[in-house]
Amino acid sequence: LNGALTIGTLDGANVEMMEEMGRENIFIFGMTVEEVEALEKKGYNSEEYIAKIPELRQIVEQIEQGYFTPDQPDLLKDISNMIRHHDR
Repeated sequence: LNGALTIGTLDGANVEMMEEMGRENIFIFGMTVEEVEALEKKGYNSEEYIAKIPELRQIVEQIEQGYFTPDQPDLLKDISNMIRHHDR
């Protein structure tokens, strides 16, 4: 549009922008509609991803252990709880 990097997921206005600008002019991240539907059909369990992706496991454990907030180790526990138990 104005020379700035445009980023987004494949939903809403981003789809229309991509169609107008061309895929090479927008950075798209996240799943496609088809990928979301396939995951919903298979079932989603965040613990599977945490177990098989070492970097993800490390960051979740660091959040749980208060690594980023040593003066308030429980400050970010809600984040790890959401990732482990309520992510969808």
